[in-house]
Amino acid sequence: MIGRGEGTVTETLSNGDTPLHVGVRQEDVSCMQVLIEQGANLSTENDQGQTCAHLAILEDHVEAL
Repeated sequence: MIGRGEGTVTETLSNGDTPLHVGVRQEDVSCMQVLIEQGANLSTENDQGQTCAHLAILEDHVEAL
């Protein structure tokens, strides 16, 4: 899901998750850092209204915060 090119950090899955949401779910801090550097929006909500911070809290992934 991560790659070079326009739109890759803003693409969404069928559930509305962005690559940044996926990085949080997988607790992949280095992935999250790259996505943020590439312009990923921290405020984007998935279809359940969850931002990446919401997910990190709900799934107890404190490193993602």
